[in-house]
Amino acid sequence: MYCTKCGAPLKDGVKFCTSCGAKVENLAAQPQTAPPPRAGKRLRPGWKAVLASGALAAVTLAVALGVFLWAAAARTNTPEGALTLAVEGLAAGDGPRAAQAMELTLSQQAGMRSMTAAQGQYALLSALRLPEDTDASQSLQSARLVTAMVSYTNSAGTACQGSALVRLTWADGTQTTALLPGAALEYDGGSWHIISGLGPII
Repeated sequence: MYCTKCGAPLKDGVKFCTSCGAKVENLAAQPQTAPPPRAGKRLRPGWKAVLASGALAAVTLAVALGVFLWAAAARTNTPEGALTLAVEGLAAGDGPRAAQAMELTLSQQAGMRSMTAAQGQYALLSALRLPEDTDASQSLQSARLVTAMVSYTNSAGTACQGSALVRLTWADGTQTTALLPGAALEYDGGSWHIISGLGPII
């Protein structure tokens, strides 16, 4: 027999439950089944369930972040992506990044690997048409491709001329919009590369 209030087992002949003190009534009519669950006790998820949920959330977040970064990264699968990679790489002094977008000789590639921020910015500013009132003596904080216009120069669509507007942010926080007048690009079957039109580099 079990207490109808708390589910505790009862000994034969008791008139009150020894666990909760409830009066035991009509013992003969009570079925001899398993006790009802105890009130107030809830099953809590184990630490394994909590750990599994946390791991699943972390994996989901990591995958979402990876997809976002992959989608946002500039690539050379379009002429605009190649221009973006070159502009942002030069502005940051990241020669290897900028070199991914250019068709360079081995000696030029070696020079790009050792490029400093000042050299990259000089190369970028040399390729751009800046407004006349621009103070180019200060250093660049960043450069972003705003828009690009590409016109294909052959019927196969593997060569084009690209010009772009570039937003320059200077060290003092001011911004300037400049024109990259005409970079020649070619498609090699796998990616676009700039072959000329970037000032002192190519």
